[in-house]
Parts: sequence; structure tokens; C-alpha cells
Amino acid sequence: MAQYVRKFPRGEAADNLGVFDLASADRSNGTYEPLLQRLELRPGGGSPADNVRMGERLRIEISVAGLRDISNPAVFVSIGSSKAPLLIRMNSLAVPLNSTQNRSDQELIVINIPALPLTPGDYWLDVQIKDGNKTVDFVTRAGQFRVNSTDLFGAGYRFDSSGGFDDGYFVVPWDWELRPAPDSCADTPHSCADTSPFASTGERSAQRNPRRGMGIGVGESGVPC
Repeated sequence: MAQYVRKFPRGEAADNLGVFDLASADRSNGTYEPLLQRLELRPGGGSPADNVRMGERLRIEISVAGLRDISNPAVFVSIGSSKAPLLIRMNSLAVPLNSTQNRSDQELIVINIPALPLTPGDYWLDVQIKDGNKTVDFVTRAGQFRVNSTDLFGAGYRFDSSGGFDDGYFVVPWDWELRPAPDSCADTPHSCADTSPFASTGERSAQRNPRRGMGIGVGESGVPC
């Protein structure tokens, strides 16, 4: 796998943490055009950095040149790790990449992930631009970052494997409760009634309890994006 990946242009870390040079990636074999120029990781939407907390918002900015000249463009941004090379793939076929201003030769692709769902570890990004079925530019390891453990739900559990548990690759928002078993309901039916104020309407408002970390309600975008 490593030998296969080395065949493709690779991003290089710039002087500032969280900033990666894509323009100087080796494209000497002539297969790809240098459309991808630069990638920046902005945890919380702030300054560039290569460390992100679990559940934190992440903004990814990708500088491109000449994208407007592609007749049928499609952009793919993937996140992977040494354990799972492809964990998340965001693409403009699923969510169209629209411009709110006049197009220019130098443009910035801005990706907003409301709450990063990854567990602690090291991750990388691959970026690909296609024109129809043809790959125009592709940079592997275009950016790299680390997800740091945190007490996401406020219960003291930090998802750092200190207890010997494998927490998998993703953490999703959830809540749960204990209810009487069905046989118990036969004796005390009132104790099993759904007392939720939304039981009759089927609606549910957004969960914003800080103990639940990444709150996502009906109608919100959720994660991953």
C-alpha cells in the first residue's frame, strides 16, 4: 500500500502548522495538472493548526488555480488513517460546490465540518479533482492532522483507550435510558408510557445538552459532511 501511495504527488508541510504546500508536489510524470495549490486546516474555524479536539468544528481551505476552466469538474476530499485508508469521502457530486461570486482563476474551496466525529489518532487527507471521468489533479497526503482525546460527553470518559477499550473510528451523538422490560409493562402499563412531549407529533428538537457533546437535531446537517 505504501509503495502504491508513493506513486502519486504528495503534499508537503509548510512552515506553519496546519498549512500544506500542494503546488510543489511532484507531477513530473505529466499525468496531473497543478490545480491544487495549498491546503489549510483550521480547527474551530480559527488559525491554522494540525491538532483537532474530538467533536470540534473543522474548516478545511483548499486553494486552487484554473478550476473554472474545467468543463465538468468534480472535487473529492478523503480522510483516512493507517488503519483505514478511506474513512470519509466528501465530494461535490453529493453536495454541489457552488460559487456565490464571479469566478476567477485563483479560488478557495472552503469545507466546513460542524463536528469532527473521529476518535483520537493520526489522519491524513487526499484531494482529487476530476473532469468527468478523467482525474485532472490528485495529491495524496495533502494534509495531516491529529485528533486529541477529550471528555466529549462530560461524564469523565476521554476516549483515550486508557481503559483498554477500542472506541472504533467514529463517535456519534446518542442518548439512552433504562425502561422496564415488556413483562413489567403488563403489570404497570403507566410506567412504560412514552412521556416525551414529541410522542404525538414525531418531532424532536435539537439536543444541545453539553453532556451530549455533538448535538444534532432533525433538519441539521449533522456529521460527517
